[in-house]
Amino acid sequence: MDYGSGSGVLALAALHGGAASAKATDVERVAVAVCAENADLNGFGSRMHSVLCSRDVEGEEPLAAGGDVSGGRGAFDVVVANILAGPLIGLAPRLAWYAAPGAAVALSGVLAGSQADGVVEAYSTFFDDMRVEREVCGWALITGTRKHSERE
Repeated sequence: MDYGSGSGVLALAALHGGAASAKATDVERVAVAVCAENADLNGFGSRMHSVLCSRDVEGEEPLAAGGDVSGGRGAFDVVVANILAGPLIGLAPRLAWYAAPGAAVALSGVLAGSQADGVVEAYSTFFDDMRVEREVCGWALITGTRKHSERE
């Protein structure tokens, strides 16, 4: 699952790396169309599904309507997002919902330091071992594993 996919580069990288399929979401119609076109251009049109999602975290969820998730728990083994810290913090419940118990999460687009600390704190409710995995040129890659507990 590539949330805020833009051009779809993270989903495409997953497919190039051997993923059987990929889902990509974005709030911009143009990004969804570009993502689908890029999947076709890379020979992955049948293995990548790009959908428009709501800007409102409480808004209708297109993947749920399509049957990709059920029971408040996601079916995705990996959830990635490369968007700014503010939106990522607000999206913590939704991205946790996408992630299957034990799923990996990788978040980027976050400045190292206090922004990264805020994202780690927001996701620690839903994910174990949230941490800054790597810092490059002042940007942080944050990773963790979806909790198995039903108490979140």
